[in-house]
Amino acid sequence: MKINGYVRIASAVLAVIWMFRIFSFSDAPGSVSMQTSRSVSYDLVKSVNDILGLGMDEDRIYGLSRSIEKTVRKLAHMCEFAVLGALVGCACDAWRYAGFRTDPVKRESMRSGPFAAYLRAIAALLICLIYGATDEFHQTFVDGRSGEVRDVLVDTLGALIAIVLIWIVIRCISGRLMKKKTEEVT
Repeated sequence: MKINGYVRIASAVLAVIWMFRIFSFSDAPGSVSMQTSRSVSYDLVKSVNDILGLGMDEDRIYGLSRSIEKTVRKLAHMCEFAVLGALVGCACDAWRYAGFRTDPVKRESMRSGPFAAYLRAIAALLICLIYGATDEFHQTFVDGRSGEVRDVLVDTLGALIAIVLIWIVIRCISGRLMKKKTEEVT
C-alpha cells in the first residue's frame, strides 16, 4: 500500500474519532452547553481586555461576553466541522488533483482525473452535511437542546471553508513547485 493509502485510512479513523467527539459535545444537556459557551465567551473577552489593557470593569466584561455568546457558539460549530471537513476530505482523497503533479500531460491523462477530485470533495462535504444533520437530530433528544437547520448550515459552511482552504493551499504550493521545476529545467 502506498503512503497515500495509509494517510487516507488514518484520516478516516481520525474523522470517526472526531465524530464521536462532536457527538459528546452534542450529548451535553442544554444547561451544561450554555454554561460552557458563557465561560468561553467570558474568558475570551477577559483575555482581550487583559492583553490590550482596555480597563473594562467586571460588569462590562460580563455584558460584552453575553453579547458575543451566540457568535462564539456558532464559530465553535464551524470550527469543529472544519476539522471534520479536513479529515473527511483527506480520507476521500479530495485534493489528489489539486496539485503536486508537475507534468500536466500525466495529470490530465490519469484515469480518474481532476473531475473525480471535485466529486470526492463534494462527497466529503456531503458526508459532513449528513453528519451535521444527524447531529442536530440527536440534539432533539437531549434535555434542553434542540435541532436547528441553521446549525446544520453553519456546520456545513465550516466543512466547506476547510475543504476550499486546503484546496487553495495545495494549489499554491503546487504552483510554486511547478515554477521551481520549470526554472531548474531552463
